[in-house]
Amino acid sequence: MSKDDHEDPAATEEIPDRPVSRVEWPLVKEPGAALESHGAHFSFLDFEIDLDRFVGEFNEQVIGAYGQGEGAVLPADTGIARSLIPPGTGVFRDFSHVAPALPKFIADKCVACMECVTVCPDTAILGRIAEPDVLASASEEIVTDEERADFDAQWVRTTKFYDVVEKKGEQGGMFGIHVDPTKCKGCGECVVACGSHEALEMIEKSDDLIENFRNRHRLIQDLPVTPPRFLARKLPVDLMLYEERNLLYVGGAGSCAGCGEATAIRMMLAATGDVYTREEIGIIAATGCNTVYGATYPYNPYLVTWSNSLFENAPAVAMGVRVRWDQQGWQGKRLWVLGGDGAMYDIGFQSLSRMLCSGMDIKVLVLDTQVYSNTGGQASTASFTSQEAKMSPYGRVQPGKLEKRKELSNIAFMHPEVYVAQTSTAYVNHFLRAIREANEFPGPGVGKRLHHLSAGARGRRRHGDRAEPARGAKPSLSTLHTRPAQGRTHARAAIAARQPVRERGLAEGCQDRRAVYLRRLCAHGGSLPPAVQCR
Repeated sequence: MSKDDHEDPAATEEIPDRPVSRVEWPLVKEPGAALESHGAHFSFLDFEIDLDRFVGEFNEQVIGAYGQGEGAVLPADTGIARSLIPPGTGVFRDFSHVAPALPKFIADKCVACMECVTVCPDTAILGRIAEPDVLASASEEIVTDEERADFDAQWVRTTKFYDVVEKKGEQGGMFGIHVDPTKCKGCGECVVACGSHEALEMIEKSDDLIENFRNRHRLIQDLPVTPPRFLARKLPVDLMLYEERNLLYVGGAGSCAGCGEATAIRMMLAATGDVYTREEIGIIAATGCNTVYGATYPYNPYLVTWSNSLFENAPAVAMGVRVRWDQQGWQGKRLWVLGGDGAMYDIGFQSLSRMLCSGMDIKVLVLDTQVYSNTGGQASTASFTSQEAKMSPYGRVQPGKLEKRKELSNIAFMHPEVYVAQTSTAYVNHFLRAIREANEFPGPGVGKRLHHLSAGARGRRRHGDRAEPARGAKPSLSTLHTRPAQGRTHARAAIAARQPVRERGLAEGCQDRRAVYLRRLCAHGGSLPPAVQCR
């Protein structure tokens, strides 16, 4: 047998001028062939996509099939090969069957504070301002008197958007809060945020009620968006009114009801979208809770470019993206990294530290849940001393977690030329200001967000970021100590002055934790170890 008989056909094939959409040799071993002697042959593939056609076909065929429970019969296509999902497909997901109750809007008690819209983790409750003549025209087109009366009852004249505007010599606007029943999971966060205003209450679902909410929401969506003249953009809580620019997280994600992470992501994107267009924003998400509910195929809650990386290297991947963007002249694009306790405190801590030292213009939102959320709630280095969690039980033998908590903000301060903020979505203005300042800072930025998980996820009931023990659950440190450390500064100022970095609120928080720990140790006949004493 001659040498030519053994020649690899791929070696003599003429390489085409452009990729072709065919595979000459599949990447499989031929039957009977020895594994070590079988060559894997790659042919050229055409991965070019007509995006408009792809999005249309995806929404019609893939979303349609999954909606009918027939996703398994779909063929593979170029989009799947490239791990592509069109933006915003989460709007097609229906959660109306999930919860037993929905929030009802009581218009005459509303003051348009927008706190309910801001806190909703699922973009299920929206605020809208409409001019009176527009509402009148829309109302006249409604056929039945009952539907017309229901539509009119969803709007209220408020001091904020009507009386104050009229004093300026302009026509005031009617304000309304509107619930999308397909996105609401019944967590009740909006009702708690409304508080003493009592403009929202949870009511039991029925088939007729859901249909009524659907029709109402459809009518609202047919109205024009909030007119620009009402968007003074002086109050951070009003960011969510700018729907076309700031609502970049459309809901439809598979997160737990009342998920604090989703609220933080929505608020981060709203504050970033207020400055950058959706085409100018990118996210690298470390594997964890946020990627599980944010990438449940085929539902994508994001309207911005989003990519999932490994558990341990999201900051490193972001560095590669940043370098490539800068090479292409895209220095004006904003890049964020998302990650939780494990991705930023533990296995991914080295990657985060390397990114902070790089000086690259990358921002990080640390979703600090004080446990390993995605794997079931085990204690992490972000867990507080004496906290009860999986792997750190509270009982006669062990009084919760014995180790001290790793203070990531303080560690981040020790990196040169970085912006660090420790905040909470419970303090809306502080959170949004921290995101804005991080975006403005010309270098690495870290926003560490303290929050609690939903009742369904960790056996506690969330009230904003002030959690209370769920009924029948044991009190734990994370349910008792809910006041986040506040404060924000630039590391360069602290380092230049050679002053000790200590954020406001840390001392009070440490005292709270010490008191809880002392009470628990006393029950065991112990005393407070010197390592955890406050100084």
